[in-house]
Amino acid sequence: MSLPLPMIACLPMYDWPEIHAHTGRYWQVLRQVLLEYGFGEGLPETLTQPDDPRALWLDSGLVLGQTCGLPYVSGFRGRVTLLGAPTYAIGCDPGQYCSVIIARSRSGDIDPFATPGLRFAYNDACSQSGLAAWLAGVRETGGSLPRNIVPVHTGSHRASIQAVAEDCADLAAIDAVTFELARRHEPAAKRVTVLARTPETPGLPYIASALLAERKEDMCCAIEDAIGELDDETSEALLIECFRRYDEADYDGIAANWQAVQAAGLDRVFAG
Repeated sequence: MSLPLPMIACLPMYDWPEIHAHTGRYWQVLRQVLLEYGFGEGLPETLTQPDDPRALWLDSGLVLGQTCGLPYVSGFRGRVTLLGAPTYAIGCDPGQYCSVIIARSRSGDIDPFATPGLRFAYNDACSQSGLAAWLAGVRETGGSLPRNIVPVHTGSHRASIQAVAEDCADLAAIDAVTFELARRHEPAAKRVTVLARTPETPGLPYIASALLAERKEDMCCAIEDAIGELDDETSEALLIECFRRYDEADYDGIAANWQAVQAAGLDRVFAG
């Protein structure tokens, strides 16, 4: 089944301004490969740059998008075509990622899952890397939130790094891919330290419209081919090494951890 026009492609999750040109280059290579796989002339020339990508993740014209694992299991599973996740150069297993728990440099002795009275910066209440991974660690460590925890909503991982560096927050959980980008491009990253890394989970999934379910194999092959064709500068800038295919069940661990967090009521203070 073909997609309605106009088709949409959207890869905003790691598209920092400093690497925007490389993200565009990646799409141009992938677009050409998709054309060779017979996806038609309706493929968009450029990536859509939405203020909020959530409106596009369920768009029937979505030929390629990237979402977070928690929104995927919470609202999109079974409603989109799951493709897989890139492997990034962050020291995790293929297709996997984790969070790094950060504090200010020279911040003293902090237990990242149990020290009371800390200000915790988080990007979004439905973020796997920015909140759910940390809450899972809290649940496994003590079963309840540290006393007098203060939520600090920032709106982005980059803003969370800045908040910790500038003493507007004491702690944050940062997507390991984002943190590697921050080490390269964000001065505030030089003023924080990594306290811990959370267990690995499947990375941010590539998705497409449910209408492309029958063409999942072609989509995955095209992505693999395109990553293999990227020039070294683009691959290095985007941290992309290869691609791992995933099925819906591969994200069951994220869903189970989040259900356990919710059952324990650990997410309530962040819901507002």
